[in-house]
Amino acid sequence: MRKILSVMFSMVALLVMVFGAMPGDTSASSHREAPFIAHDPEADGTDVYAFVSPDSPDMVTLIANYVPLQVPAAGPNYYKFGDDVLYEINIDNNGDAQDDITFQFDFESVIVNGNTFLYNTGTIESLDDPNLNQRQYYTVSVLDQQQSRHPVRQGRMIAGEGQALQVAPYNVGPVSYPNNSYEQVARQAIYSIPLGGGGEYGNQQMKVFAGPRDDPFFVDLGGTFDLLQGITGNDHLAGFNVHSIAIQVPRSYLKGANDSIIGVRTTSYRRMMTVLRPGFGAPGMQDDMPSDSRGPWVQISRLDNPLVNEVVIPLKDK
Repeated sequence: MRKILSVMFSMVALLVMVFGAMPGDTSASSHREAPFIAHDPEADGTDVYAFVSPDSPDMVTLIANYVPLQVPAAGPNYYKFGDDVLYEINIDNNGDAQDDITFQFDFESVIVNGNTFLYNTGTIESLDDPNLNQRQYYTVSVLDQQQSRHPVRQGRMIAGEGQALQVAPYNVGPVSYPNNSYEQVARQAIYSIPLGGGGEYGNQQMKVFAGPRDDPFFVDLGGTFDLLQGITGNDHLAGFNVHSIAIQVPRSYLKGANDSIIGVRTTSYRRMMTVLRPGFGAPGMQDDMPSDSRGPWVQISRLDNPLVNEVVIPLKDK
């Protein structure tokens, strides 16, 4: 998938998601599509969506989905973004198939009370509810053209240190969220943050959301991979979740100087080396983490054009 998905700024919306939209045509899908990434779901990019925001035509909504085929009743260890994975939404705004703007997301998990196995210890009414025992926070950084093309993957942090951005919690069930209150809690995880950086964009705002969502992609996995026969029209992704990163950004910030077309792709990275700590949790040991990741960032997943890697590229090339 080496070509960048082109998205015209005049395009109508594609997806019913966090910021509100209509179904449309431009999307991508890549659920466990290659042997290596099938063993690393936290880094697996499943879909990318890009569209002019119906509720605000001067904004563009970009959505990156990861962690495919999540069973909703997944306790006690519910799905989440990887704390050791770097997630990115990449923009090409001059047609050279190179990244010009990158939005980067880095996550960190927190356990409030380690003396229980429960995800939450009571009903959850807000993101800061003391009953929410397992939480995840993240930072947002922006990389300019030079930083986007550099292997260090370091840009300008625009949110996350002074303003804690929290991932929407998992929908544990109706007892934990009485009166169908889950979506009300999840919407508290939509944040407005300044793009910053001075200049004409210094005072402009973007919106961001991260958290579990129902997988909107439709595919008959059973019929497709049963010797490409028996396409029944069944949606085998129905009832499964993904983890979404959704941003809403001013069109003027994304488009190039002489072009109203952008290319969009998503990527994820891990450190080159991971060291497992055999003494983790043992009495007298100082290690507070089961593993430690070091070295430069290595790209693990990339998603551009729809279904190319899943149903076109042969196994020997994946």
